[in-house]
Amino acid sequence: MNQKLIKEYLKRIFLSIIIFFFLCLAIDNNFINQDVILKNSVDFSYIRSKTRILFGNFLNKKELYVTSEKIKYKDITKYQDGFKLTVDRNYVIKSLKSGVVIYIGNIEGFGKTVTVNCDDGTNISYSNLENISVKPYDYIDKNKILGSTIDNNLYLTFEKNKEYLSYEEYL
Repeated sequence: MNQKLIKEYLKRIFLSIIIFFFLCLAIDNNFINQDVILKNSVDFSYIRSKTRILFGNFLNKKELYVTSEKIKYKDITKYQDGFKLTVDRNYVIKSLKSGVVIYIGNIEGFGKTVTVNCDDGTNISYSNLENISVKPYDYIDKNKILGSTIDNNLYLTFEKNKEYLSYEEYL
């Protein structure tokens, strides 16, 4: 490697460390509580988009998708602020968009839920899941397996800027 490229990588690493320390200082102790994360989470998609502009794609990783299969459902109905989809029993659920997992936990009326803060700022909540294969703060690509449904119901909620959205754009 030439010296200019090495210096550029070292500069990026140093800037990343500085940004990391400032973020650590800015985080409130209550931020770790999962009940607070959903309401007061950091906009990870915004941070990721800005760091990509500043640092580039460091490893030039290509984003590969296993499949582009949409969720196959038999029926869809409005349920609270989201939608209830009738799917096959133990249906494998894949993420509809890329983003950061900001919440995993039980929500009353929905069951075990995974919420993803997508790159476009949309929060998508997938509920009534088991065998969850992601952890909080994981960055996941589109079509990453999140888990499977407990029975033949999947609950989806789409939210952006504190407004609930319709499913047509996503399914």
